[in-house]
Amino acid sequence: MSRLVHYRQRLSIRNSGKLFQGRDDGALRSLLTVLLTRRSLNRRFLSSDAIFNDPSNLSLTEQEVVARSRFTRQDLLIRTTRFGMDDWHPRHSRQRRKVEMSDNYIERCYVADWRRYFLHLSRTEIELTPEAAEMLPPGAQAHFHLTDGDDAAYGYLASDGVVRKKRGGIVSSPGFIIFTRELWDGGPAGLSVFGMSGSLTYGFAHLIEHRFPALLTLNESEFVYCEISSDRSLIPGTEPPDAAFTRDWTVTVHRQGRATVYGPDSEPLLLHEAIPQPVAPKF
Repeated sequence: MSRLVHYRQRLSIRNSGKLFQGRDDGALRSLLTVLLTRRSLNRRFLSSDAIFNDPSNLSLTEQEVVARSRFTRQDLLIRTTRFGMDDWHPRHSRQRRKVEMSDNYIERCYVADWRRYFLHLSRTEIELTPEAAEMLPPGAQAHFHLTDGDDAAYGYLASDGVVRKKRGGIVSSPGFIIFTRELWDGGPAGLSVFGMSGSLTYGFAHLIEHRFPALLTLNESEFVYCEISSDRSLIPGTEPPDAAFTRDWTVTVHRQGRATVYGPDSEPLLLHEAIPQPVAPKF
């Protein structure tokens, strides 16, 4: 039996309050629609569950025993929140939005895999590893800064230490899909889909459901880098009542050496393909 388990993040580990963010739950619903109807990941899910990414009073060895007894390679743990792997670095002391880390066994397994792709991952700074950068066109930037607003836009680090938006008509922000075939030996698969804010994650998952569900056709461990852009603000100034704000988004998907653009009103456009082409035989 295959189970799909939502690996949720509380609003705050140290403080009581809401159990989960509504935007992350909305993102999960969009992804579930794809996973349960398209037979993605070559498995059929027969049940669902949820666990919180909370600290544990058990030792790591004891946590590992519990995790291995609870989950098998038939299961899928799905994550719709970025891990705050480097949010607490001293140079991000001014950063307002941070995701707390639990340092439990399952989180450590996720983070160990994410380190294949991120040399640095915080709310306002991302540096990709050479392996992750291979998904991008040759010479593309792999180290960039993001504003601390809800649209998490690409920006520049000013002399006062604050990231400000670059001038221009296009606003862009990254989104990521990370699939791990086994979080530990013989353990469950891990799927992470997230933008750099709750609203961006919600909108990104909505577009995966409605515009390009084939992105969740994943079989082997894989890193997918997406650029979300618009000629206006990505996130409205007021709390949006639904996902209509994504209608103007263009998403450029960098996957396995290809870049494909999904525009608001057009068919997907293949920008480039870095995969070597076969050489025609000589006669």
